[in-house]
Amino acid sequence: MRDDEIDEARENRVLTDWCALTNDVQGLCVDLWDRTSSWTGLNTDPAAFSMMLFKRAYGHIRAFSLLYNAKFFRDADGCARSAVEVAICLANLAARREAFVEEMRSDAAVTTKGQIPIWSGGDAAFGREASAEMARVFGERRKDGGKHEKLDMKAVADGAGLPQLYRWYRHFSGTRVHVTGLSILADAVAVGDEEHEQRIDTYARLRRIDALATAGGATVISCEAHSKVHGIDDLHDRAAELMRRMSTLGPTDIFADKS
Repeated sequence: MRDDEIDEARENRVLTDWCALTNDVQGLCVDLWDRTSSWTGLNTDPAAFSMMLFKRAYGHIRAFSLLYNAKFFRDADGCARSAVEVAICLANLAARREAFVEEMRSDAAVTTKGQIPIWSGGDAAFGREASAEMARVFGERRKDGGKHEKLDMKAVADGAGLPQLYRWYRHFSGTRVHVTGLSILADAVAVGDEEHEQRIDTYARLRRIDALATAGGATVISCEAHSKVHGIDDLHDRAAELMRRMSTLGPTDIFADKS
């Protein structure tokens, strides 16, 4: 979609299509929640991890919709980034099951280790006790004997077969959500420069469109993965059909790697 194709009328037409599909995604989320929210299991079980991740996916799309409809687009971008992050993890979980769970537990061990000095406040006894408890829960090392490691989101996306999701994750992080030079300067307008003002307006329209497309697309990927892990074939088919419809709509490449 070229910049000069994005005027108010074009934006409204595209957003109308995406809003309708995103509403369908939220309806799918409701049905998936009704079918799986009562499920219980151990935190080493892929189905349990799927439920915990899907709870976030469901919350992110609801929060995104509220903020987006209220025209708090910058805040909605944060929810879109979180939706992509969860989609990466759920897709990897659906593909790799126990292996992904083990990576998440390893990440938890690293995070806990990093938090102990902060919360111990120089109390050596507390630090030793907390470290011993961490080792009891997560083990001194991974099951394969390696050191605990932080989760590598690029590797997680690649392992799910969805490397394009990592690009969107980086895009929202660096240009929209985190406080970076680019995310702040992107809204700076050269007053009196009509051409620059027009480009900023066009950029804002594109951002609104791809935020909605990304949030809706990431959420339906999460739905597809969650329904797969829980073996709910009819809802898995609904998710696949929504993905097909969204992929033909554009303009995002959220469903396919076009690099």
